[in-house]
Order: sequence, then C-alpha cells, then structure tokens
Amino acid sequence: MDYTKNYTKKIWRNKMKFTNNYINLVKSLNKGRDIVIYNMDNRKPDDKFMITRNQVYKKHNEQTKEDCKELKNKYENNYFYTNVLITFLFDKLKGCIDPTDDKLYNTDQYIHSWQVFNGMLLNNETDEDLFVLAFIHDLGKILISGGEKPENVVCANKILEFNGNLNNSIQNFNHDEYCYNRLKPYLSEKMLFCIKYHSQSHMFTKNIIKNEKQENIDFLYNFFEYDQNTKGEYIPECMNDPNKVKYVNDLLIKYFPNNIDF
Repeated sequence: MDYTKNYTKKIWRNKMKFTNNYINLVKSLNKGRDIVIYNMDNRKPDDKFMITRNQVYKKHNEQTKEDCKELKNKYENNYFYTNVLITFLFDKLKGCIDPTDDKLYNTDQYIHSWQVFNGMLLNNETDEDLFVLAFIHDLGKILISGGEKPENVVCANKILEFNGNLNNSIQNFNHDEYCYNRLKPYLSEKMLFCIKYHSQSHMFTKNIIKNEKQENIDFLYNFFEYDQNTKGEYIPECMNDPNKVKYVNDLLIKYFPNNIDF
C-alpha cells in the first residue's frame, strides 16, 4: 500500500470502522444525542488556545538543523527521572496538555493514551505492541512539565535535511526524538520507528520512505490512524474499567519489567 501524502485515508478508516464505532461510543457518553468526537467549528482563530497553538507552531517551524543538534546534545545524558517504573512515567501525563493539539484541545495526554487504546479495542485489535505504544508514544511530552519550551516538545515534525533514509536524516526535535532515545534499549525496531516518526508520518513521500522496511512503515501507519482518529474531548469507557486498567498496568510492566531512566 502507498503511504505517501496522497494515500487514501478513507480506505483505512472504512476498513477500521472508526466512524460508526465512535459515533456509537460518543452517543452513549452523551445520553444518546448525536454528536461528534470533537467540533472543529469551536476552534475559532481568535480562541486563546488557537492563538497559542499558532505561536508555538511558528517557533517550532523556525527550528534550524543547528537548533536540533543542540537539543539532542542537551538531552543526551540529561534525565528527568531516574530508576522509575514505566507506570510512574505514564502517570506523569496526567494534566499534561499539548498546547498545539486542537483535536484534543484541553484534554490531557493521559486521557489521549486511553482514547487510542479504546480505539484499538473497538476495532478488535489484538497486537500488544500497539497497545503498549498507545501508552508510551507521547511520554516525551513530559518535557513540558520539566520546563522545556513547548515549541521544542510538541508540533508535527518535518525533515530538515534528507540523507537517503530517515535514520541518516535530520528532523525537527520534539517529544518523538526524546522518547526514542530514552526507550531504545527496551523496544523492538518497529516500535522505536513508530515512536520516532509518529509526528511526521503524514508528510512522508515515496522518495522519503523508499529505503525503509515495509514492516516498519505498515506498523507506523496502522498506529497513526489510531493515534490521530481517536482524539476528542471525552473520557473513553475503558479508562474507568478496573479490569482494563489492571491489564494495561500489567502489560506495561511486562514490556518494562525493570526501572528505567527517562
């Protein structure tokens, strides 16, 4: 399948039946009334959130290759937390707001992670690698609470210098890069590929991905659909299900049995 700028998202979304599942889900949360997950009509240009979003994006897009190298060096051995459980890190996403995500608006990253997982359950997904990614892919946004400028943490990425393949190229620095570097010792290649590029995959072209492993690309785009198309201002059902909460905690410990530095 061609996953370039012109790939047909509608094929994926029909295949995954997001629309019907989510209309039914949100109806049940809203006492049967027909509403959408998020209403972009409420995101007016003069809205405070939207003004901040545009300001942060402008600064992010002004990042230079030198800026990105400096940020990578800054966090090479600079950890926010040492010797902690992965579940401790996930809890740190509570109250962590991405000031540029106008789909989530003021919904925090902790809830967003549960929304992604819930979308996978609704679609009868069984891949535990995907489940784990739902809860760890945005851990790098902890940088916001650590005092880093938001333009260096959030926003969609772009490639600043392409050198034949993604690994040798230079992209914007954000939470993707930080999380990738911290979790490299623990995850499979395709999971790390997904973490490192999930904020820019929608901008890939045939030339950019022609030398990448098809398994990694397929996995990334499967996750991307869940990540992007489950966002909204709602609490997913699974988040309040004690059995699901226990399953997720156990699953995260299964993948990260030992304490880590982050």
